[in-house]
Amino acid sequence: MSAAIPDRGRRPAAFAPRSPVGLALMPVSLPAALLCALLPGASPETPTLAETPTLAETPTLTESPTLAEAPTGVPTLAGSPAPDVGGAGFVPAEIAAADAPPLSALSTVCVVALAERRFEAASPHFSAVHAGRTYFFASEQALQTFREAPDRYAPAWCGMDPVAYLDEDTLAEGAHLRRHAGRFYLFTTVENWNVFRTAPGRYAR
Repeated sequence: MSAAIPDRGRRPAAFAPRSPVGLALMPVSLPAALLCALLPGASPETPTLAETPTLAETPTLTESPTLAEAPTGVPTLAGSPAPDVGGAGFVPAEIAAADAPPLSALSTVCVVALAERRFEAASPHFSAVHAGRTYFFASEQALQTFREAPDRYAPAWCGMDPVAYLDEDTLAEGAHLRRHAGRFYLFTTVENWNVFRTAPGRYAR
C-alpha cells in the first residue's frame, strides 16, 4: 500500500503569507478623526495634511472681515477695539479652570512629530503646558523643540473650533486636525474646516 502524498498546497499557519505591515498597525492609539485627517489614502472628502492648502493657495473672499473687526458673537463696547479672540495667550475660562487638560485628539501622539508629517507615540514622561493645555512628546529632544516655538506645534484657539466659536458662539474642542499657514487647527466637523477655508482671514490666528 503506497504512502499518502502530503498536500503541498496547504501550508502550516506558521508559513502562511503575512499581510504587509502598514501605518494602521502602528502601536499608536489615535482618534478616528485624526487618522482620517492625516493617514495616506484618506477619503476624498477628508483632505490630508499633504493636501491642505498653504497660505498662498488658500482661497479668500474679497470682503472677508479683517482681524481688526469685531468677530460675530463676541460682544464689545462701542468705540472699543475688538479683543484678540483666539490669538496668542487665548485660554477660555473653562479651560483655565480645568488644570491644563490635554486635547483628546492629541493626547497620545507627539505634536512635534506630526508637524514633520510623522507619527510617534507620545510618552507621559515628556510633557509641557502651553496656553492652558498639556502636551506629550516622544522624546526629550521633541520636548525641547516644542519649548523653543510652542505656537508652531500647539493648535491655535487652544484647540477649540474657531468656526464654532465665532459663528455659533459655541466653545467646542475640535477633533479634526488640519494645518493652515504653518499652524495647526482643530475642528468639530469637516464642514467647519471647509467654512474656515473660504474665509481664513476671519478665523486664522
